[in-house]
Amino acid sequence: MKLLRFGSPEKKNRDYLMILELSETFLGWLAIFLRKLFYRKTWKNCVIQIHHHFLKLMMSLAWGLV
Repeated sequence: MKLLRFGSPEKKNRDYLMILELSETFLGWLAIFLRKLFYRKTWKNCVIQIHHHFLKLMMSLAWGLV
C-alpha cells in the first residue's frame, strides 16, 4: 500500500503506524477465525464472520484515508 508523498514526516510516521496497527488487528482477526473454524467446523458461519470483519477492516481503512 503506497502512502502519499507529501505531508510532514510526523504525519507519514503516524500513517505507517496506523497501517501496522491495522495489519496487526487483521492478523488477530485471522487467528480468531482459524480458532473458531477448528472448534466449530461450520464453514458457512465462519465465512459470514470473515466477510463481516473484512467489511469492518475496509471501513476502518477508508476512515484512515479520509
